[in-house]
Amino acid sequence: MNSAPLQSPVRATRALFVAAVLASAALGGCAMPGPSAAGGAAPAGAADAAENYRRGAALLAGSTGPRDPAEGARLIRLAGDQGDGEAAFVLATTPGLRPANERDDAGAAVWLRRAAIAGHPAGQYLYADALLNGRGVAPEPSWAALWMARSAANGYGRAQVMLGLLYVDGTALPADKVQAQRWFIAAQRSNTPNAARYARALDARMTPAERGAARNAAAMQGGADSFPDEALVRYVQYALGRLGSDPGAVDGIAASPATREAISRFERTNAMPVSGRIDTDLVLRLRERMRALG
Repeated sequence: MNSAPLQSPVRATRALFVAAVLASAALGGCAMPGPSAAGGAAPAGAADAAENYRRGAALLAGSTGPRDPAEGARLIRLAGDQGDGEAAFVLATTPGLRPANERDDAGAAVWLRRAAIAGHPAGQYLYADALLNGRGVAPEPSWAALWMARSAANGYGRAQVMLGLLYVDGTALPADKVQAQRWFIAAQRSNTPNAARYARALDARMTPAERGAARNAAAMQGGADSFPDEALVRYVQYALGRLGSDPGAVDGIAASPATREAISRFERTNAMPVSGRIDTDLVLRLRERMRALG
């Protein structure tokens, strides 16, 4: 069996970024990452946001009447402010729609963050990529891994490949051949470039039991539409371990006794109300402490 070496995540991210989906001409702070909007109930005002985006895109393209780029850009920015993920993604990837003083990487990262929070899979991928490489934001590998995992869970093939590479590398999250192969297998379903090559290379390093576990995990793949989702639980578990409150396995299971006890220890150490559960305050405190680690 031929096997190809696995690229480092940073090099692979840069290669994949070049091929990321960009919007046509016609067409990021610290918020608690709740469940993805994908597959969930539409928030209040979502219909207005979607309509503003539709009208803005039509005015930019001139598809329903005379072109009006200024008004089209205004409506798309309004839709992005209202929480429309596609509008935020378009603003992030189309610098000409942003004010002149926001056409840099930092300006793009603001809108990528909004797209990610709104549940836009490609936006989640590019926001994670920015966090990995420090493009417009401070590098934050473990937080990047969370958003990469959310994009992967929402079916975005490039994120699935990158998440697999992150699991192989073991710096942004614990090295895990089973999880890496899980995501390479998932990416092969959509014929994502390099997925099959990486899967073959990793397969040669795995035991039969590991191969079976990876196939089972890939078969049970679900979206990031619950709270806390698997990606968030894995982030919490990983952060707890790095910060001296060992949760045992980083397995994405929030209700495990070891995870709940680790949360309780962290809460007591940091003078927080002790609940043993994942909530907004816990995640924000963990992220603050992880940033301090550098």
